[in-house]
Amino acid sequence: MKLSEAKRILGKMVLWSMITQGIEPDEKPEPITEDLQTLLTANRMVEKANERSRKRVEKLGKGSRSVSMTIADRGIAALYVAANFTGDNPDNADILAKHKDNLVFCLGQSRIK
Repeated sequence: MKLSEAKRILGKMVLWSMITQGIEPDEKPEPITEDLQTLLTANRMVEKANERSRKRVEKLGKGSRSVSMTIADRGIAALYVAANFTGDNPDNADILAKHKDNLVFCLGQSRIK
């Protein structure tokens, strides 16, 4: 994957994360259709590009650099779940995972009022 493609994929993940935080972008982002490994790889590529940019500026001792936002792995996993599980159970939430006292479930937004 080229860096430009990684940035495109990461960009739509960032926009969906913003929506989750209540920040509405000007345009609705593209759906997340990539598999989890591709999402994680895209994020890693952008993290490495950010690091290269930082090192270049430090070496030169001057100049500006461009940094792209990245997302923690757990945030990417959450976005992947939201993109791939419909939460359309009419009776209750679909429990996707349990660990200790924590549950991960999927519930269609139309059921929240």
